[in-house]
Amino acid sequence: MEETTKTIDRLNDGAEKLAKAIRQGHRATSDVMIPIAFEEIRLAVEERFEEINRLKETKQADASTQKYEFTGKTQNYVGAILRQIRRISDGEIGGWIESEHNLSHQSDAWVFGNAKVSGNAKVSGDAWVSGDAWVFGNAKVSGNAKVSGDAWVSGDAWVYGDAWVYGDAKVSGGVIR
Repeated sequence: MEETTKTIDRLNDGAEKLAKAIRQGHRATSDVMIPIAFEEIRLAVEERFEEINRLKETKQADASTQKYEFTGKTQNYVGAILRQIRRISDGEIGGWIESEHNLSHQSDAWVFGNAKVSGNAKVSGDAWVSGDAWVFGNAKVSGNAKVSGDAWVSGDAWVYGDAWVYGDAKVSGGVIR
């Protein structure tokens, strides 16, 4: 019984010292240092969790503006490493692009099937690239344009408006309306 009383007194004394040290903003004795260190660690962990939650919220907000994601599948095509895409809204597997620069996250632009977009080429607006088509170089496909079949659009070509390039057509270095 006497030991219990001594332990309680010692704990109360330590609690009083800790409370005083916290109020004064410093460590009063070496007995208080360990609880303060644990408190500092607890606060640091809480701050880290808050930061992680803020980052998760930011990532979710960013994801809501993303139209597609990469599936993790890659292929080497004529020296370019292409990555397969998946539409986030419905999970549809798309075609192959070299980087996010190749396909806009805006509007309904999409790369279907085994179609490929590489280099500095860009698909935007409501344009579609499908089949085994390949858009590469500095080419641009935009508006409501469609490139399909085994068609190639390359160089500085710009296919836009309601243009449709299909079959075995090859367009390079010009503009088709």
